[in-house]
Amino acid sequence: MAVVAAEGEAVSFTADPSLAGLAEFDTVVVGPVHGAVAGLLAGAVPVALRPLALLGRWPLSFYMLHQPVFIGAILGGRLLGWW
Repeated sequence: MAVVAAEGEAVSFTADPSLAGLAEFDTVVVGPVHGAVAGLLAGAVPVALRPLALLGRWPLSFYMLHQPVFIGAILGGRLLGWW
């Protein structure tokens, strides 16, 4: 929230205590944790994890494609008497 005052005029701003606590939590806890996680995630993905990274970048597409495959496998298994 921006407070604008005329030149030479005193500005009084009283914040809600819950908002002050939220701001402190964000500064003390979230900021350092977010920085550490961002540091871990910045950089190249190891070769062994690239398939998982691809799935993480395209989750809806993967979900939409694998559902018919699973349903087909279940129905095929039932037709063959496996379930």
